[in-house]
Amino acid sequence: MPDNPDGKETSPPELSERLKNCLTEIQSLIKQGVEHSRYEFKRSTSLSRDDFDDRLDFIKLIQGVANAESSQERYIIVGADPADQQFYSVTNATEFDQARVTPILEKYLDPVPNIEIFNNLHTDSGDALIVIIFNAVQNRPIVIKTEAKKPDGKTRLQVGDIWIKRGTGVQLITRADLDLMYRQRMEEESEDRARKRFKHFTEISAPRTSGMPPSRIPVRELLVGPPTDFQGFVNELIADSDEARFSMLVELIRESLVEGWNKQDIQQPFPQDLKSSASALAISSGTSTFPHFSLSFLHA
Repeated sequence: MPDNPDGKETSPPELSERLKNCLTEIQSLIKQGVEHSRYEFKRSTSLSRDDFDDRLDFIKLIQGVANAESSQERYIIVGADPADQQFYSVTNATEFDQARVTPILEKYLDPVPNIEIFNNLHTDSGDALIVIIFNAVQNRPIVIKTEAKKPDGKTRLQVGDIWIKRGTGVQLITRADLDLMYRQRMEEESEDRARKRFKHFTEISAPRTSGMPPSRIPVRELLVGPPTDFQGFVNELIADSDEARFSMLVELIRESLVEGWNKQDIQQPFPQDLKSSASALAISSGTSTFPHFSLSFLHA
């Protein structure tokens, strides 16, 4: 980053603009006295060992916001209360230096949430506040890994607990929340594997003629979408003699079949007659996993 004349480092323009927009939105919400689902406001909090309850509450809040479902960044703002429509200038900002906060979160949470902490911000009127920005992409679920008790012996954080921010409070996660988290992770990992396979196969396959349109990557939508799309894609592979993408398609079908089989929670030995078993499974569930190709393909 370029240096100022006084020798201090400056933030990249994109970060400066991002914080400026964030501060503008925060001040607007406080002025109007309204809550917002992406913004969590606190008048004050502490990470000091002398305020152990506050520290544990803060850890639980961090975990809850990080575990919440969101496709956008979320924020915790310390030093403001929309109910009162005013700011409460923070006096312990040094406690929230990222280098101090990270080891605390590492002790109690696994994995550590993907956050950025800005503890030296000020409103237009000069009130000090802290802004914690949560990246839209979090490695959920984030779990409590270290037990914490109050001085009276009451447990505040239990190993294995997963707290999630919902509405105005922080609650223990439900089975539905957990299923959603893992389903999203499986989809993201599957897409990532497909991209990596495509890159690998294109690197080892013969180079294509210059000027040809970019190749489509086989995706799960081909297996469950309109039959004409699947047939058109297969015709394209045959016409181009595209062994790389054909191998990707076969691998995608294999993975999807395995995942579908596992979701049925079937514990019996793998059947010898796969075609008959798969057909029976499709009939019993009232649908077919992949309607676009014959299961005889599996005998090839």
